[in-house]
Formats: sequence, C-alpha cells, structure tokens
Amino acid sequence: VNFNRTLHEYEEGFGNRETEYWIGLKKMRKILRIGEYDTMKIAFYNNDYSNRKQAYYKHVSIGNKTTGYAFSSSAYIGDRSTAPDIMLGSVNALDQPFSTFDNDSTGHACAANFGGGWWFDNDPNCSLANINGLRNALSYGQYANILEIQIQISNDNI
Repeated sequence: VNFNRTLHEYEEGFGNRETEYWIGLKKMRKILRIGEYDTMKIAFYNNDYSNRKQAYYKHVSIGNKTTGYAFSSSAYIGDRSTAPDIMLGSVNALDQPFSTFDNDSTGHACAANFGGGWWFDNDPNCSLANINGLRNALSYGQYANILEIQIQISNDNI
C-alpha cells in the first residue's frame, strides 16, 4: 500500500485491513475519545522478524481538524518498552499537527521529502519515527531495515 497520501485520505483511512491499512485520523480520534482506549503501542519488526521492539505511550489523544489532529501523550512507558522513545524524544511529535505532502505544517517539507504522513516536529530532522513514510527514508539506527510496523490502541493498564 502506498502511504504517500493526501491529508483527506489520512483523515478517512485507506488500504486493506487484511494486509496494510491506515484506519483514518477521524476514526482514531473517535476511538481515543471513548476514554477506554488511551494506550498506544508502536511495534517495529526487522527484515526477518527476529528483532521486535515496542514503545508504549500513555494517555494518548489526537486533536480535531482545527488543531490539525495534533498528537498528545502524557508519557512514554520506558519500563515496558524495548524501543527508544520515538514520539516524545529529542525530535518529537508532542502537540504537532499531522502533516502530509499536500498539507505541511512543519516548514521543512517533511512529508514531501520523506513520504507518508506523520506528526512531524517543526525541526529540520522532522521525526525519529516516520512510520508511514518510505522505509529507510529516516535514520532508525538499528531499525533501519524495518519490515513491518504496527500501531495498536488499547486500554492496557500500564
């Protein structure tokens, strides 16, 4: 599935649930607003599935269209995580609007340069985790050969 899509497509969702898909920012926001679901897990798998890394974030929310679907989280849960803090770390997504090639909010053309759509930081480095972009477009260090990435939203009591 090509993840280099417009903001409208990211709002509504696209792809095939049986293979690769993006649920849509509108649906993601509704799920998170229910209140039962507030934990986000991002899992990385390398090119042979032998190395799985996970990052957990607590009290996740996504703003409305007016805020550009800004990402928020109260904490990276390090003691249950095996991956570095890719959302709240040095180049982070906190309070950043969602950017796509047709709707850049960074001033650095991050989505146009790296593909996909994501909560890019207003920083020349853009992100530590453009998981919807071109594989190997950003430096993931030991995650440079990522085969699959999953985002899960749950009510896990971490």
